[in-house]
Amino acid sequence: MAVGYMIWLTTACNLKCKYCYEGTAKVNCYLSKDYAAKIVDYIVQDCDKTKNLQISFHGGEPFLNYKIMEFISLELENQLHSVVNDISYQVTTNATILNEEIIEFLKDHKIEVTCSLDGTKETHDSIRVFEENKGSYDIAMKNSLKLLALYPDLRVRMTVRSTEVENLSKNIIYLVEKGFNLIVPVLDFYDKNWNEEKFEIIKEEIKKVKIYVRNKDVTISLLEPLSIKKKSLCQGGIQTINIYPNGDIYPCTLAAGDKEFLIGNIEQGINYKKLEEILSYSQKENKECRGCVFYNFCNSTRCKIINKLVTGDYNSPNSLECNMNHLLYEENGYLCY
Repeated sequence: MAVGYMIWLTTACNLKCKYCYEGTAKVNCYLSKDYAAKIVDYIVQDCDKTKNLQISFHGGEPFLNYKIMEFISLELENQLHSVVNDISYQVTTNATILNEEIIEFLKDHKIEVTCSLDGTKETHDSIRVFEENKGSYDIAMKNSLKLLALYPDLRVRMTVRSTEVENLSKNIIYLVEKGFNLIVPVLDFYDKNWNEEKFEIIKEEIKKVKIYVRNKDVTISLLEPLSIKKKSLCQGGIQTINIYPNGDIYPCTLAAGDKEFLIGNIEQGINYKKLEEILSYSQKENKECRGCVFYNFCNSTRCKIINKLVTGDYNSPNSLECNMNHLLYEENGYLCY
């Protein structure tokens, strides 16, 4: 029984972002209404009815298949409204194809939205581009500001590449001045050009942001204390599952679409032998990490799929994760649980 379901509405996207982790060779597929109905049936049968149900919509760009998102939401509410305590929804969007109909639906169904914005027009348009290499800033910012008027705590995800790290504080401050107060900068861990010099720049950029946001009611994830809480083993495929447009089931977002991590299908159910094989890597020690003070608190010792995708080895840690843990501990301190 799961409590969280990530539904891939499509693998297609109207942007060609230069850091896209899904790559350029992916096959564009869309979730059909027939399969959407099967997914609803699967969730209704499978979900833990004693818990709040969490539904996330993913892509590609999810709103390229908005009508299916609408269909799934309404069907789940119709079939589960008297069964589960609550259904919460979340979607991440590039904010380029939002319209009044979509925005109204998001508002009416209290769907939590994350917009992908990378900062100033110059930075955003150098990375987040349409097929013809035209920047997407103007329409993305226009629509994000519309959402901000409805969602005062609208979450902004900012992807940071090593080539733009010198502008990190500038981009964060720019978004704060636009009115956004919840900003989550995420370093591109597929970027092979992170090095000691880049991490030193991040330290200086964090200091600049700290000075700027002092006494401001904003949340910037890079300024938060490092969470010193022992991480549990991976729960992908148990508490949360990802469902692809063809009905295939994967343990997490990063694994979705990669047949190496395929654990089942909504029609045949989950292959628990395959799931146990994948989860067993989470129990194996990262020998390189022996003696590290962050061993029990680090994603690289918990999420072995990230390790495999980045380093090619389940038990070889992602160096970006290691460096950021030490950097955030040094700059922000820690918070014990």
